[in-house]
Amino acid sequence: MGEFSIMHIMVLAVILLVVFGPSRLPGLGQSIGKAIRGFKDGLSETTNDIEQPVQRANQQIPPTEADRSQASSSTANASVSSSGSAEKVKTEKS
Repeated sequence: MGEFSIMHIMVLAVILLVVFGPSRLPGLGQSIGKAIRGFKDGLSETTNDIEQPVQRANQQIPPTEADRSQASSSTANASVSSSGSAEKVKTEKS
Protein backbone atom coordinates (compact mmCIF):
# COMPACT_ATOMS: atom_id res chain seq x y z
CA MET A 1 0.00 0.00 0.00
CA GLY A 2 2.75 2.51 0.88
CA GLU A 3 5.12 1.61 -1.94
CA PHE A 4 5.63 3.58 -5.17
CA SER A 5 5.77 1.53 -8.31
CA ILE A 6 6.67 2.61 -11.84
CA MET A 7 2.95 2.93 -12.58
CA HIS A 8 2.45 5.41 -9.71
CA ILE A 9 5.33 7.55 -10.94
CA MET A 10 4.00 7.52 -14.52
CA VAL A 11 0.51 8.58 -13.39
CA LEU A 12 2.02 11.37 -11.29
CA ALA A 13 4.11 12.55 -14.27
CA VAL A 14 1.04 12.64 -16.53
CA ILE A 15 -0.94 14.62 -13.94
CA LEU A 16 1.93 17.11 -13.57
CA LEU A 17 2.20 17.42 -17.33
CA VAL A 18 -1.53 18.12 -17.65
CA VAL A 19 -1.64 20.60 -14.77
CA PHE A 20 1.54 22.58 -15.49
CA GLY A 21 2.10 21.99 -19.19
CA PRO A 22 5.32 20.99 -20.94
CA SER A 23 6.76 24.51 -21.04
CA ARG A 24 6.55 25.09 -17.27
CA LEU A 25 7.84 21.69 -16.05
CA PRO A 26 11.59 22.46 -16.43
CA GLY A 27 11.18 25.72 -14.53
CA LEU A 28 9.15 23.94 -11.85
CA GLY A 29 11.86 21.29 -11.44
CA GLN A 30 14.52 23.96 -11.26
CA SER A 31 12.67 25.94 -8.60
CA ILE A 32 12.05 22.79 -6.54
CA GLY A 33 15.77 21.98 -6.75
CA LYS A 34 16.70 25.49 -5.62
CA ALA A 35 14.22 25.28 -2.75
CA ILE A 36 15.66 21.97 -1.56
CA ARG A 37 19.22 23.31 -1.84
CA GLY A 38 18.23 26.44 0.09
CA PHE A 39 16.62 24.33 2.78
CA LYS A 40 19.76 22.19 3.16
CA ASP A 41 21.98 25.29 3.29
CA GLY A 42 19.76 26.89 5.90
CA LEU A 43 19.72 23.72 7.96
CA SER A 44 23.51 23.40 7.94
CA GLU A 45 23.85 27.10 8.73
CA THR A 46 21.51 26.74 11.70
CA THR A 47 23.41 23.68 12.90
CA ASN A 48 26.70 25.59 12.71
CA ASP A 49 25.15 28.55 14.55
CA ILE A 50 24.16 26.22 17.36
CA GLU A 51 27.36 24.15 17.52
CA GLN A 52 29.92 26.98 17.39
CA PRO A 53 28.88 28.71 20.65
CA VAL A 54 28.74 25.37 22.42
CA GLN A 55 32.25 24.50 21.25
CA ARG A 56 33.55 27.94 22.29
CA ALA A 57 31.91 27.59 25.70
CA ASN A 58 33.46 24.16 26.19
CA GLN A 59 36.89 25.54 25.36
CA GLN A 60 36.52 28.47 27.77
CA ILE A 61 35.40 26.45 30.79
CA PRO A 62 38.44 25.29 32.75
CA PRO A 63 38.33 21.69 33.96
CA THR A 64 37.13 21.31 37.53
CA GLU A 65 38.91 19.37 40.25
CA ALA A 66 36.50 16.46 39.76
CA ASP A 67 37.31 16.38 36.04
CA ARG A 68 41.03 16.30 36.79
CA SER A 69 40.71 13.46 39.31
CA GLN A 70 38.51 11.51 36.92
CA ALA A 71 41.07 11.96 34.14
CA SER A 72 43.93 10.81 36.38
CA SER A 73 41.98 7.76 37.57
CA SER A 74 41.12 6.79 34.01
CA THR A 75 44.83 6.98 33.07
CA ALA A 76 45.67 4.81 36.09
CA ASN A 77 43.04 2.29 35.02
CA ALA A 78 44.43 2.30 31.50
CA SER A 79 47.93 1.54 32.75
CA VAL A 80 46.62 -1.31 34.93
CA SER A 81 44.66 -2.80 32.06
CA SER A 82 47.61 -2.51 29.70
CA SER A 83 49.94 -4.25 32.15
CA GLY A 84 47.92 -7.43 31.88
CA SER A 85 44.92 -9.03 33.46
CA ALA A 86 46.92 -11.90 35.05
CA GLU A 87 48.61 -9.52 37.49
CA LYS A 88 45.27 -7.95 38.34
CA VAL A 89 43.77 -11.37 39.09
CA LYS A 90 46.74 -12.29 41.28
CA THR A 91 46.44 -9.09 43.32
CA GLU A 92 42.69 -9.52 43.72
CA LYS A 93 43.11 -13.08 45.03
CA SER A 94 45.72 -12.03 47.61
